[in-house]
Amino acid sequence: MNPTEPQPSAVSHPVSRAAYLADHLEPTQSALAEAAQAVATTTAAGWHPLTGYPGRDEPWQMRCLLCGWEGPRTYSQVLCSLPNFRHPGCIPQSQWTDKLAQLVSAGCRCVIAHPTTPSEAADVVEGIRYARQVGDGTGLLLGLARLLGPCPASANRAHALAQSSR
Repeated sequence: MNPTEPQPSAVSHPVSRAAYLADHLEPTQSALAEAAQAVATTTAAGWHPLTGYPGRDEPWQMRCLLCGWEGPRTYSQVLCSLPNFRHPGCIPQSQWTDKLAQLVSAGCRCVIAHPTTPSEAADVVEGIRYARQVGDGTGLLLGLARLLGPCPASANRAHALAQSSR
């Protein structure tokens, strides 16, 4: 072991909360709903977030799922993208529709099940609240992963989360 390299502590986690939600955003019901909608929208538009949701107009590191390009985008840019331009060097626009259709699904087929009904989403949010209350970092990360992690059914998940708060 190299003593100059930082060593993991017993309380560290391999993934931080910032992988799902920027540090300046508290995991409240409204922030989680906004982040879930942003993940759903970016996934449907062919983008994969590489960092946690930072807010609507903050730079967000993304990977283009059509060609693999990586770079900063804001959620607002994804929402308002020019229909004929994604970024320099992307695949031809004529190929976008087929590629995008392959990215979305109505159901979750992931190893860790993501909530796709309002009751499932409410249960996950309650688990996040509890984990925050008792200081359970692992439980918090698992809940955030279930709400904000990559999933082909992210649109259904965002809808379920929005419905659970009504």
